[in-house]
Amino acid sequence: MKFNRNPSVIKIRLQLSIPYCYAQTPILSRLVSQYNLGVNILAAKLESDRNDPGIFDIELQGTTQKINQGLDYLKALNLQILSKANIDGDSWYY
Repeated sequence: MKFNRNPSVIKIRLQLSIPYCYAQTPILSRLVSQYNLGVNILAAKLESDRNDPGIFDIELQGTTQKINQGLDYLKALNLQILSKANIDGDSWYY
C-alpha cells in the first residue's frame, strides 16, 4: 500500500485487547483491506494462557473518516480499546 502525503491523512496510536477467541480472525488485516488503513504494530504482548487476551500497541494511518470506520469495526467486535493516544500530543488518555 502506498501512502499519500496528503494532509488529510492522520495517525493515531492505540492499545487494543484481543481475546483468544479471535486468534484465527484477521482483525488487523481487515483494517487494511476493508478500511484502507495503514496498520503498524508497535508492540504486542501475547500470553500462553487462553484466558488472557493479547495486547497490541498499534498505529493506524488514514483519513479521519476511515479511522473512525475502523474504530467502529473494532467496537462492533466488542474489542476493548485500552487506551488511545491524545491527538494533541504524545500523551495517552484512557
